[in-house]
Amino acid sequence: MGIPSFYKWLVRKYPKIATNAVGEKGESVDGSSLPNPNGFEFDNLYLDMNEIIWDIFCPSDEEESSEPTTIEDGLNAIFQYIDSLFSIVRPRKLLYLAIGITSTTNGVPPRAKWGQCCAGRFCTAKLREIEEEVEGRLRQQLEREGKQVLPELESELSVSVVITPGTEFMQKLSKALKSYVSSRLRSDLGWRNIKVILSDANVPEEGEQKIVAFIRRQRALQSYDPNTSHCIFGRDADFIILALAMHEVHVSILRKNHWNFKPDIDKRLSTAESTSIVTKPYQFVHLWILREYLELDFQIPDPPEDFQFDIERIIDDFVFMSFFVGNDFLPRTPSLKVDENAIDLLMFVYKKELKNIGGYLVDTSKIEDSEGGYIELSRVERFVSLVGSYENKIFRKRSHLEDRKPKRLLLTSNALEEDDTDDSMTNATNKLSTYSNLLKNTNELKEKVKENLRNSGLYGDGVDRVRLGATGYKERYYKERFSEKYRGDIETIRKDIVVKYTEGLLWTLLYYFQGPPSWTWYYPYRAGPFVSDLKGLSQIKIRFEKGSPLKPIENLMAIIPLSGVFALPKAYQALMKEDSPIIDPESCYEIERVIEGKRCVCQVPVIDEGRLLSEARKLENDLQDEEKERNTQRLDQLLVRCTHKLGSLILSFSEEQNEVKRAISLSDEIGGFIWLPLENTVTGNHVCNNNEDDSVLCVFYELPNDDPHIPCLVSRVKCPNKIVSESDIQERKLWHEYPLWNPNFSHKSTRRGAGWGKPNGGNNESSIEETSSSHADSASSSSHEPSHYFGPEWLAGRGKPINRDDARALANCTTERTNDQQVTNIAYVSANFHGSRRPNAGSFRPGNNKSSFWPSRNGITHDGNQSWRQSSDSDSNCGHG
Repeated sequence: MGIPSFYKWLVRKYPKIATNAVGEKGESVDGSSLPNPNGFEFDNLYLDMNEIIWDIFCPSDEEESSEPTTIEDGLNAIFQYIDSLFSIVRPRKLLYLAIGITSTTNGVPPRAKWGQCCAGRFCTAKLREIEEEVEGRLRQQLEREGKQVLPELESELSVSVVITPGTEFMQKLSKALKSYVSSRLRSDLGWRNIKVILSDANVPEEGEQKIVAFIRRQRALQSYDPNTSHCIFGRDADFIILALAMHEVHVSILRKNHWNFKPDIDKRLSTAESTSIVTKPYQFVHLWILREYLELDFQIPDPPEDFQFDIERIIDDFVFMSFFVGNDFLPRTPSLKVDENAIDLLMFVYKKELKNIGGYLVDTSKIEDSEGGYIELSRVERFVSLVGSYENKIFRKRSHLEDRKPKRLLLTSNALEEDDTDDSMTNATNKLSTYSNLLKNTNELKEKVKENLRNSGLYGDGVDRVRLGATGYKERYYKERFSEKYRGDIETIRKDIVVKYTEGLLWTLLYYFQGPPSWTWYYPYRAGPFVSDLKGLSQIKIRFEKGSPLKPIENLMAIIPLSGVFALPKAYQALMKEDSPIIDPESCYEIERVIEGKRCVCQVPVIDEGRLLSEARKLENDLQDEEKERNTQRLDQLLVRCTHKLGSLILSFSEEQNEVKRAISLSDEIGGFIWLPLENTVTGNHVCNNNEDDSVLCVFYELPNDDPHIPCLVSRVKCPNKIVSESDIQERKLWHEYPLWNPNFSHKSTRRGAGWGKPNGGNNESSIEETSSSHADSASSSSHEPSHYFGPEWLAGRGKPINRDDARALANCTTERTNDQQVTNIAYVSANFHGSRRPNAGSFRPGNNKSSFWPSRNGITHDGNQSWRQSSDSDSNCGHG
């Protein structure tokens, strides 16, 4: 699961929540028995295997590890990865491995996530098909030119579709992990006193939901220790929202610090011929600190009558508001993007208008209410109506920025990037001279493949047919985005979209706080409605039918493209042909996916779930024994050493042989039920007796009964000392109020009561219609680098060298500003040609007099400044570029 750009927004707004992990380098597994160098100890470590498996078998270009060529190499790399994480966190009581796959590696998901799964797999398959054809042709062309390139690596796992529940690979992975865990429990000091739960891909549900459900069920038990410390490893920022929804204080999220991280080329080259894990920077995100920020940031200036501030209910409303910016189950609404600080807007409206809204939006203490008492839809409608009042301003801002694109200086300078890459590559190839020409030619090949893909039509024609903000945009939006359903009656389709989206909001709310309310519900459209169109919500009556999850191979059939048929048992492969009885040929739909920064468009067939189940289950008896095992839904596996207290309890159950299912209590730090397997409880060839204490026991584990959700802190919890104060709360204008793209903010100059960039206060009501010059006056007092806080166009003439070709290309640039129907011609001249740097030169702001010139700290005057020049007197009223 994920919320695009959410983590970046969060750590910028609340910087104290993230701390760098310590001690991840050079640690042995045995070293994990020592005290944690991060300054705090963890009881339980939970690993969402999604990121681990994906990073190993399908590394991105930015990853430091090379893709394994054999499954055995990949499995060993996974074990190294787990060892590294274990040495960072050093859990003292429990390790929980959640395995499975949706878009990458989760268990069988609800029907609501099929769209997300299909989008990734179908677009990736189409991209791979075209890429292989293009690369093969270009390889031959380079060979004819006498240029040798690195050979293609033959891999046993060449297609990512096999990383899905129900495949032979996932079965191998489960068995290998069980063997790995048993080995570690027997031989490593850091593992000896912990319990390990292995929840593989045959256990229904996504990895993150398994982890959250485990913690939620444990904390509902009376004997639960509320001061148990939890560490969850996972890439998805959605983990942060899920953790907030648990109302558990002692939770930290461990994740890779992908932000501003640049791989070391030397390391990449040194691992070119072997698979190994090179440690990356990791960060902890501490939920108790985030809770402190939210408590201070959500102070209500004008609350409703009889309003009682409750941080737990504030957090629940914050979780609910996040749904509008999109997740794996619902698309975002058109006007709300996280990278446009949409969550700031939602928070702003909530705090400013809570009195008009009427109070809290949700009440999760009533989450069990079948009549929907857990949400106040009338209040939600008032809330979204107020948010919707900003839509036109947001669309005008986007249009304004789009119109400026021809004159914006996108100076992530190609020349500089090429120079940087060449320098570092030169250093690396000096060490590995035999790779020099091969690497150069291979990089040339990759660039040519990308260029051909851009021209292949895969990414669509790039024409904006909706033109949000222009007259008639709503009708165009619904016609374009819902073409498969559109029949000319825009009001009918709008009402149906609103009903389905409201269902989605409630489904997602229940999913976050309780688990999936229905395994069969899904949002049937590929885009969301306008916030301003979410009307009549209180009149919508919603009930969910629980249903049941698909079996692993049935789920596999539902989400794989036709090119992945080989991953199915032979008995089922006939069902995945183009004339398949389970595919509705009249209901194919177009999906979009951003791949490598481009909008990929492809057609996806609609699988009829009823026909799929009917046809698949007719063929179940034709499956081989191993395939039947892959298609079986199972329980989690619990592994402990014989000498563990829980191990002694299991052995006593095994000797009695009276019952198969037994309850275990929290006196063993875990609650739930264990099931003795029919086969030997002891793993491997070891026999547990008084003379041998390194044997490992394996039993099936079932969660305790699903008690009602606890929407508050558990009694007896001890909260850490607070470290966030009022001065840490940062305020900034709303995104659409800035004339430039990225309203980043200062940690020092944007405290409560201070306007942006004005330490002594300022007006927070300015808008997009403000002139660029007035914005510049405000900005000039900021102590921050303009290149970080004023958008890429500010880089011109401010110490950033560009080459002569770039300077010529920027000269005589013409743009049209449609908002005020003014045509402005601006000519740019580079202040710094490549290799000739003049730092901190002043800049000219077009105006009527010389006072418009920004002074330079170096004393350079406007007469000697080359950053700007006016092309004509008609430019006098234009904003800066």
